[in-house]
Amino acid sequence: RANGPNIMPGYYNDPQKTAEAFDNEGYFVTGDAMVFVDPANANAGMRLDGRISEDFKLLTGTWVRATALRMSLLGHFAPLAADVVITGQDKSDIGVLIFPNKEAVEAAGHALDDVDGMLSDQSLLNVLQDRLAVWNVEHASSSMRIARAAFLAEPASLVDAEITAKGNLNFRKVLQRRAAILDHLYTRSHDAVIALQD
Repeated sequence: RANGPNIMPGYYNDPQKTAEAFDNEGYFVTGDAMVFVDPANANAGMRLDGRISEDFKLLTGTWVRATALRMSLLGHFAPLAADVVITGQDKSDIGVLIFPNKEAVEAAGHALDDVDGMLSDQSLLNVLQDRLAVWNVEHASSSMRIARAAFLAEPASLVDAEITAKGNLNFRKVLQRRAAILDHLYTRSHDAVIALQD
């Protein structure tokens, strides 16, 4: 959060957006997570440590409330999903990378075959496609519709900072570390990716 003469007082002629962007003390909420460069010396400054908010805009300008969308999708994919990462920033549509609940996947009779970092069992992918189709019937707007998805084979890595010290997913790190999978997701260039037609 930031405040001072260098921070804008609000959005021009948009009191609703201003109210959403500022807390009740007048601080601008950036959504960035910061840490001290040297915890013993605050004068050394701070550095970016990811984002607190997952929310983003699509290329179309549509605002995606990814935090709320993520929670809804976790319920929709239960019990097969342990967690999800919403994708689509600077893209034309929304995708989702799913960290599977491996015990539930196996209990449902699906294999945990790993191909290029994604689960590739066809019966599991068929279930995913069916659930996405149901979701999109109920959520047709571009801010909620899921166009593509894949199950990640490898759990989130604490060593590679995909998990924060508090045990939460660092979404930016997940997307950076799995850039090749993200590329497959948007180029529809892999059999382990489910891509729904418009």
